[in-house]
Amino acid sequence: PVKRLVGCSWANGHAVLTRAGFLHWFKTERGEDWSFGSGPIVSINLPRCEFELGDAPSWRLLESTASSWWGSKVVGQTYSTSNVDSCMEWTASLKEMIQ
Repeated sequence: PVKRLVGCSWANGHAVLTRAGFLHWFKTERGEDWSFGSGPIVSINLPRCEFELGDAPSWRLLESTASSWWGSKVVGQTYSTSNVDSCMEWTASLKEMIQ
């Protein structure tokens, strides 16, 4: 399980890292089995991201959106795992995809 910070609270979910360089996050309700359901709530293009390590077991991804005449926009997403070991595994995988 990977939680995502929404406002001031953590939402339960699962994340999938693809070979194409995307992180997809799927929301799950308390007590619900995880499935792909109707699709991801969030999809992040990792090659456009910067990685920030937060207080373990959390991290933040900053994704730059496409530029337009008014400039580019950076969107930040914060995620957390249940323990430090899992966080470190995600950190290694994400950094490999971002570089």
